[in-house]
Amino acid sequence: MTHESESLIVQLLTQQNQALADALQSLTEIQGQVKHLYNAFPGNDIEGHAYYHAELIKAAEARTAFWTKLFFELTKAGAIGLLTFLAYSALHEIINQIGKLK
Repeated sequence: MTHESESLIVQLLTQQNQALADALQSLTEIQGQVKHLYNAFPGNDIEGHAYYHAELIKAAEARTAFWTKLFFELTKAGAIGLLTFLAYSALHEIINQIGKLK
């Protein structure tokens, strides 16, 4: 093996070692970021945290449905009450007018 070949092999191995060191450094940083993210959840429970938020969303949807239905039912009852009052008033006025004719 010539000196040039040995030098080239050493250069390639050095580059390979540097690339491996860089990859290992990146992997270590990524592992740290994943650990930091994992520790951000209460009790390190990512699935439980997601379930908690899903339950909050369900509760908010149920509250919205309740208030929407309540508003509709109150509006309906008010409209029926108003129509009943108007019909009673009209009937009462008709009866009074008939009474005046006699």
